[in-house]
Amino acid sequence: MNCHFNNTVIFENDVMSLVNNRLTLKASGKKVALSNNQKKLFICLLDEVNDKNHIIEKIWAGKNAKSKENNYTQLIFQTKVLLARCGFPEDTIITMPKYGVCLNMNLLKPAPTDENQKKGLLSDQGMFIYDIRS
Repeated sequence: MNCHFNNTVIFENDVMSLVNNRLTLKASGKKVALSNNQKKLFICLLDEVNDKNHIIEKIWAGKNAKSKENNYTQLIFQTKVLLARCGFPEDTIITMPKYGVCLNMNLLKPAPTDENQKKGLLSDQGMFIYDIRS
């Protein structure tokens, strides 16, 4: 999936879907209506654009640098609050200090169907590997 923004965005797997501005967790049936910038944030995260500066440029290209930083901080905070208020796991979006954010990778994987698959699950909330030297 590429990080392009248009009026109809569709992402779907066995666990969740993003159609237009509506994010749905299939197992629980929980739904939330996202703002346009929240939708853009999810598109970036689904496309593995996790670096704070890259997210800022994708969402607010061409705006004042200081306002972009403030907008990013507010967007992350408001999105986490909205998701928690609508019953989504509190760790749906995971903050990676001094880097950015990522989606909880367990939300992108289908739920295990048998005991052997359940044993292989990691206890980590999500995982993102990056080189801190860059």
